[in-house]
Amino acid sequence: HDLQPLVHLGKAGGTDAALAQIDKALADHELIKVRFLESAAASGKAAKDARIVEIQNRIGCGAAGQGGHIAILYRPHADPDERKVDTGK
Repeated sequence: HDLQPLVHLGKAGGTDAALAQIDKALADHELIKVRFLESAAASGKAAKDARIVEIQNRIGCGAAGQGGHIAILYRPHADPDERKVDTGK
């Protein structure tokens, strides 16, 4: 699909500023892509998976998918009338 990464994470990935950017992007779009830059991805899949879990725990979102250097994160809008993503529920 044509969804472009809205946040790019480097080695310092889980900084407060990066998490604030992810939090804002999720509030605006509900479903976003996060790209792990080469320097961050070089740490390996286990490190990338740990970063995704950290992001999920710290900002309250879910991982909708992962492939290569990209993670897809989802968090429904707090107001049901403002939700953009139809989960079929």
